[in-house]
Amino acid sequence: TEEARRTFQRLAELEPTRPEPRFWLALAQEQDGDLAGALDAYRKLVADAPADADWRPAVEQRIAMLSERMKRRDRPERRGPTAEDIEAVESLAPEERAAMIQRMVDGLAQRLESDGKDLAGWQRLLRAYVVLGQKDKAVDALAKARTVFRGDESSLAALDETARQLGLES
Repeated sequence: TEEARRTFQRLAELEPTRPEPRFWLALAQEQDGDLAGALDAYRKLVADAPADADWRPAVEQRIAMLSERMKRRDRPERRGPTAEDIEAVESLAPEERAAMIQRMVDGLAQRLESDGKDLAGWQRLLRAYVVLGQKDKAVDALAKARTVFRGDESSLAALDETARQLGLES
């Protein structure tokens, strides 16, 4: 409510180092749709926090979640294959189809090498390698993804679950 917001703003003015009002004000920004402002406020809160603050992991998780949400929002919509695309693929000889699929998987791998913060992309790549019988590549991709998402516990947990489902070593 607006009254609560004013109260937290007043508290933040009176005690600028106190984390509670700063957190609630950041959350209010997020709820108002000011995602960039909220992300900035959360980051400042963590930057000012003692390393052993018990609330720090919760705020870091909000930062990761909000960053991913903003990335998804800003990413152009990916279109799936059209009926014509599917028909064209089905008309290919099995060897040509396999080569085309491999090129698509290789393209995804290259994209993730340059823009690796795409959790869903890494999960698709792992699945594709397993389906293609390229378990070694899947294991290598899993290691790279874990490096990319080091410190992002929710993304690492999602990767671990995908690896478990695919029968990859964790």
